[in-house]
Amino acid sequence: MEIPFHKEYHFEQELEYVKDAFDIGVTASDGKYTSKAKALLKDKFGFQEVYMTTSATHALEMAALILDFKQGDEVILASFNFPSAANCIVLRGATPVFVDLDPKTMNISPKEIEKNISSKTKAIIVMHYAGIACDMDKIMEISKKYKLPVIEDAAQALGSKFYDKNLGSMGDMACISFHSTKNVIAGEAGCLIINRKDKEWLKKAEIIRQKGTNRQDLINGKVSKYEWVDQGSSYCPSEILMAVLCSQLENFDRINSNRKKLAGVYLERLNKKKYKNYFRPMILPEYANSNNHIFYIITKNKIIRDELQIFLKKHNIGSAFHFIPLHNSIMGKKYGFDCNKLKYTDNLSQRLLRLPLYNSISEKEINYVCDYIDNFVGEQIL
Repeated sequence: MEIPFHKEYHFEQELEYVKDAFDIGVTASDGKYTSKAKALLKDKFGFQEVYMTTSATHALEMAALILDFKQGDEVILASFNFPSAANCIVLRGATPVFVDLDPKTMNISPKEIEKNISSKTKAIIVMHYAGIACDMDKIMEISKKYKLPVIEDAAQALGSKFYDKNLGSMGDMACISFHSTKNVIAGEAGCLIINRKDKEWLKKAEIIRQKGTNRQDLINGKVSKYEWVDQGSSYCPSEILMAVLCSQLENFDRINSNRKKLAGVYLERLNKKKYKNYFRPMILPEYANSNNHIFYIITKNKIIRDELQIFLKKHNIGSAFHFIPLHNSIMGKKYGFDCNKLKYTDNLSQRLLRLPLYNSISEKEINYVCDYIDNFVGEQIL
């Protein structure tokens, strides 16, 4: 048996919707399926305002433009992160301030956020790793105390909750990814969510995504022609991407319940005392209701992680570690960060291993993966 680390999953209805977009004759942005995708996201997850983009990366870049990041500003974020979160900062000339994580969740530590706030701090970006919620109560308390906007990087977290609140609905802004590696996919797409009722932000968002023009005013009949009015870029996704996304969003409950069941198999098989000297499964805090985007284990040390990955590969089972901490990256080192500063990030990032979890994997295949993990541990004992 061969089990890849990841595999895309599609619904038959996607082809029907794509054909419909072609038949309508509008494959550029802001047509029927863009409107439908926005409505589905707002109705299902309670987001205030949604702006469809070509990626979550572009959604973060839009947020940086709306908040006017500039030289001299600092933005706090976890170092255990995807580069897009830092790129949206450095592209504006601002400085990323990398902080340590909570060792239980792999998410940004609220204590470390507050410890690193300065007079230069412009905003806080919090990523919900693996679809597991950050401690949003503590983070929003810090936000209120220091009057700092919070951007939720919910790229991995559509459908996850902090208690009963959907992730992406709590911060001032949020981004979500519909990349082909996510639970709900469109190949390449994303969205920016604005939850604060700020007319200036909403106006800027429309201008920015429309290449810095007032094209939306033309569409709404407010002007007779549109022109360049501010900074912006081309962030609007095609109707083809949105047609695929609509089908996926309509099947969200099916996707979500299936992944919950599959992750439960991993947890039942791997959360056992006999493995405690070799690894522990991921921890779900009591406030988090996860979408089960990722299932990972934390091994006792890097050697065990690397040997287990080699062992699984030998038996045709895919697995993967994850981010190289940004402060340890080539780009991060240009900012002169102390590589010994973030002890949990440095340590845990070298011990994390992601196991196969995707919409079409079966319980039988997950049990097969777990059997070989058990075989690996058995060989270590011998």
